[in-house]
Amino acid sequence: MKKKLLIINGYEQFGYHTDTYNYCLYLYKDFSITFISPYLGLEKIVNEDINIKYIPQIKNRALRFIFKIIYIIFYTIVINPDIIFLKYFTGCSIIKKLFLNKKFVLDIRTSQVVGTLKEIRSYNNKILKESEVFENITIITDEVRKLLKIPEDKCNILPLGGKTLIKLEDDLNLDLDKKISLIYVGTFTRRRIIDTVKAFNKLSEKYNGENLEYKLIGFFENDIDEKMLLEEINKNQFNNIKYLGRVKNEELGKYFLESNIGVAFIPITEYFTNQPATKTYEYLFNGLFVIATSTIENQKVVNNKNGILIDDTEEAFYDALEYLYNNKVSFSRREIINTINNNSWENISLELGKYFNNILENNKR
Repeated sequence: MKKKLLIINGYEQFGYHTDTYNYCLYLYKDFSITFISPYLGLEKIVNEDINIKYIPQIKNRALRFIFKIIYIIFYTIVINPDIIFLKYFTGCSIIKKLFLNKKFVLDIRTSQVVGTLKEIRSYNNKILKESEVFENITIITDEVRKLLKIPEDKCNILPLGGKTLIKLEDDLNLDLDKKISLIYVGTFTRRRIIDTVKAFNKLSEKYNGENLEYKLIGFFENDIDEKMLLEEINKNQFNNIKYLGRVKNEELGKYFLESNIGVAFIPITEYFTNQPATKTYEYLFNGLFVIATSTIENQKVVNNKNGILIDDTEEAFYDALEYLYNNKVSFSRREIINTINNNSWENISLELGKYFNNILENNKR
């Protein structure tokens, strides 16, 4: 009989957080999975292999948190899982304290990367404090572990991954001399993506928009930033920028296939630089050449076989873009994918499954 695995994601709706969604896709054969997440009004992703429980959303923030905790407590009792995989959210240690006899894995995907220095340190200290009640912790990189000051002996590195969504029946080539087709996927909030749009507009004006296009896929957390970006997009006179908003992960393949350059423009700050970028992995796993800012984590995966590393400035992005526009270069999608293949979601998920089984076999809590 399969062991019962409860996955709790307190912030993102099922299917819209890449990591936990892919764990489900590859672990359901070995575990009976129940997934608890909030319902955020997005289209519900149906998966008959996963028992999905949606937390109804309440407008009042304090009541919403209380209801979330009660909801998780209720289904933890009803399901009685063998092991609980809990993606960190503020206050999550309450669940562990209420179920001391249950086997937990706390998952930490990120340190705090936005806000004032005081706010960042305060939030990171909160993560550290809450993590103290957990004996088993998965964390995205050892650099993030060191930043949060979590003891090494409690942690297992659970890296970022990716998967190929395009079809590779033929060895498709990226002929950048024929057309530059950029794509950005991910959150726009505090990523200064407007700098890339300004650089793209500048290049379009210089070359009359010829053989240039840019697709923007993602979302904002506030209306002010979105308004500023839309204003910059509207300055484009060639109609070669498409702002597509949210797109479900499984539907990104067609957009990757239409594109040849992925934009991984991440601010090079003390906190962003140690954070792996989902978008970088997504681009490379779908055979896209990348223009990536030179964060510590991007430096680990981007090289002259699959991309260009740049400073986090509008000027640096423009220079990289113009270089690629004027130099006839061609890359094999398959060869780009091969540079990153060890980090497939399938491999990572299977290792996570082994980690769960090791905890269950050794009666660790």
